[in-house]
Amino acid sequence: MEMRYYDSNSDYGEVYRLFTSKDINHLIICRPYHNDNISFQKWLNSSLVDEFNDFMVFTEGGNFIGFAYTYEFHPLDGHTKMTVAIKKEYISSGVGCLIAIKFLNYLFKNYSLRKVYMNVYDYNNNSINAIKSIGLKEESRLKEYHYYDNKFCDVVIFSISKSEYELLLSKYLKGGE
Repeated sequence: MEMRYYDSNSDYGEVYRLFTSKDINHLIICRPYHNDNISFQKWLNSSLVDEFNDFMVFTEGGNFIGFAYTYEFHPLDGHTKMTVAIKKEYISSGVGCLIAIKFLNYLFKNYSLRKVYMNVYDYNNNSINAIKSIGLKEESRLKEYHYYDNKFCDVVIFSISKSEYELLLSKYLKGGE
């Protein structure tokens, strides 16, 4: 799996389709609330400048799989939030976990971060299970934060510290000892 910075010339179409997909959009925390191309392009261009610190695209054999990005990036405080989004056909395949691990590794190697957060809606069970499986722990909840499917839903806040990540990584590299 390859990870690279977003390129508007080659990646815009896939990113637009994923962000605006009726199957995926309601799962992404930091997202646009419109689906037309012009409004989305303005939102994305603005977010790439003002909101997202890193926006990476993941491919396999040149085929787009998904993306990951950071937001609320606070290097002086040593933390950021991140989001992973994958195409529908990769949900429950483990690809989201691989992207999250690769992106976490990139973040902890390249920035002096002590902690990374992931916010997930409580109805997104696939993501919650994936996040837990790679070592993130539930830190708190924002009760009734988001209205979806005729009810208010919580945002579950997960986190992993750099030391926790390094410990997990060393266990995986040693074969789970």
